[in-house]
Amino acid sequence: MMNDIMTSIKQVDGGSVIKSGDTASVFEFEILGDDGLKKDLSGTGKLAVFNAKKVILYEDVSVESGRFSFRFKDVVDPGRYKLELKLDGFIFPTDNFEIRVRPSFNPANSVPESTEDPK
Repeated sequence: MMNDIMTSIKQVDGGSVIKSGDTASVFEFEILGDDGLKKDLSGTGKLAVFNAKKVILYEDVSVESGRFSFRFKDVVDPGRYKLELKLDGFIFPTDNFEIRVRPSFNPANSVPESTEDPK
């Protein structure tokens, strides 16, 4: 039985800035109620990561004790992205948080793996 309105998700681990192509960084969040305290919810939620132009990620995430995490599995275009979790008929948006994806170096301009002179 839920009497209160659940209002947001808050990042608890991971950064907010990554390079395009970063598939290793993990972002972890908590679900917060209108009192600002973590809600002890569990289940499978739908996570959307988006900006004004498009949704770049829409997938199931496992929520345990009010926490969930995700990582990007594909290259993400540079930009700023918001998050939203749908669970148990509620929508939990991030408040002022956004993930900033910065451009990666062009491989043609990157530092070579070996400093030996190729022959």
